[in-house]
Amino acid sequence: MRIAQPTKDYIREDKDLLALEWNAREIRSAFQTAVALAEVEGPKRQGDRTAVTAEHIKTVVTMSKHFKDYLKDLYQKSQDERAANMLLRNDISRSGAGGDVGAQPY
Repeated sequence: MRIAQPTKDYIREDKDLLALEWNAREIRSAFQTAVALAEVEGPKRQGDRTAVTAEHIKTVVTMSKHFKDYLKDLYQKSQDERAANMLLRNDISRSGAGGDVGAQPY
C-alpha cells in the first residue's frame, strides 16, 4: 500500500478535514475504510501496490459527516451531548454546549 503525495497534501491542508474533531478511534476507522476502498478499486495484478488517494479520504469524510448529521437529526443532540446525558463522558464543555453536564465525582 502507498499513499500518494497529493493525498498527503490533502490530509495536511484541507480545511474541512482539519475542522473535523475526530478522536483516535474515528481516525483509525476512517483510514481503514479508505484503505479498504483503495483495495477494492486498486490494481488487480499480482505485486502491484494499492494506492490510497485523496478521493478515498474524501469519500470517507463525506460518509462520516452524513452519518453524524443523521444521528444528530435522529436524537436532536450531538454525540458529545448524548454521551454526557448518559453519563458516559464528561467532555461536553469542549463543544461549548455546557459546563460539567454529566460530571461524576471520583
